[in-house]
Amino acid sequence: MFGLRCWGGNVLEDVREEFERRSEEIDVLFSHILKIADKDSGSIVSSDEGLLPILASSLCLMLYNQIESTAFSCVEAIYDDIHERKISFNKLVESFKKKILDDCKEPCHSGKSLLKSIQGGDIAEVLAKASLKLDRVFSGNVDARKIREILALYNLSVTSPSEENSGEDLVTLKDARNALAHGASSFEKYGRNLDISDLERLRNNVREYMSHIIKITGAYLEAELYLAQASVA
Repeated sequence: MFGLRCWGGNVLEDVREEFERRSEEIDVLFSHILKIADKDSGSIVSSDEGLLPILASSLCLMLYNQIESTAFSCVEAIYDDIHERKISFNKLVESFKKKILDDCKEPCHSGKSLLKSIQGGDIAEVLAKASLKLDRVFSGNVDARKIREILALYNLSVTSPSEENSGEDLVTLKDARNALAHGASSFEKYGRNLDISDLERLRNNVREYMSHIIKITGAYLEAELYLAQASVA
């Protein structure tokens, strides 16, 4: 299990806890897959146990869900942080301002719904939070490139946790999720294209990459990098 230091105050605590909980669930399933594989041929590809490839595909879905959940939660933490600190819209970096205004123009918003969300507060302090529709942030297809693009709008520059892990496996898992969710492949058929070493690599690389995203989000919040330079004391 990767340890997570406490950056960015309390707004990331729930993100860390959820990340750890999902990691534990993934580890339970992976351990079960190993036990079945050891009793069978030791391989998913040549296994006579039909359950094994189905479990392998299920693990891929769990890993994708962890990616998506963590990415969404880190974005939400940014909005929560500026809301709790009552940061004015006028003090935000230009790209963040544009993101908020673009979101306010989305069909999911109306003057009435925004007014209800503002609830009589100072519009400059609550507009960001009122504009956020979390389910529309990533449009259901989360990978390393999309995470970099979205977080850049908030002035958060995403780096890779290591030279060996720049997020390629996030694309693999996004594609797996789409194939399984939309019926392009059955769980049994998709799982037979994997092996134990593939699953272990995917699990470890996702955990390292998304743990790193939480870490840099915390550092970003601590440094208040959402503020325009003129607003920084």
